[in-house]
Amino acid sequence: MTQQKTGRYHLIGSSEPIVAAPGDDVILPCRVDPDWDAVEKTVEWSKPDLEVDPSDRQKGVEYVFLYRFQREDRDTMVAAYIERTSLSSEGLKHGDVSLRIRNVTLKDSGRFRCFIPTLRTDAEVRLVVDPNFLTTTTGTPAFNRNLITRKPRNESDSNGRRSRLHVCVVPVIVFFFLAVCASTLRF
Repeated sequence: MTQQKTGRYHLIGSSEPIVAAPGDDVILPCRVDPDWDAVEKTVEWSKPDLEVDPSDRQKGVEYVFLYRFQREDRDTMVAAYIERTSLSSEGLKHGDVSLRIRNVTLKDSGRFRCFIPTLRTDAEVRLVVDPNFLTTTTGTPAFNRNLITRKPRNESDSNGRRSRLHVCVVPVIVFFFLAVCASTLRF
């Protein structure tokens, strides 16, 4: 998970890219930890590498999604994302500011930045739209690649290296459990 800390709150995104096929609906994960009510706050989603249409640039448009004053602000959004992007109103109550993008295209591939000005913190998520990515015949993903856990674990040590402790502990616990079960069955 990517994290940016500010005071006691920080944003959690995804360190792994979100992969989708053209036409899929995706969720770009981003949430405040610990839970924080974002309903009355501003939430900005931008795409740093986006080549903006010249007619949008003249209007000062820079966001793929902008939430402020408790509603979507379409006046400053890139035209290609209006009607295709949204946030969960229920999720906002708990700091879930994940961006939903409907009907993704190859042009949607790239880095997305979630920013909450009140907290002065941001997180990035990378979207890869791959025409060779398999979906089921119903058009839904072949597996749930956008699963977001409510309280993701921080899997990095203080130097940013991923912890390998969980890789060792789980097999030991399973082995111990099996040994105890096997010994009780002998009696």
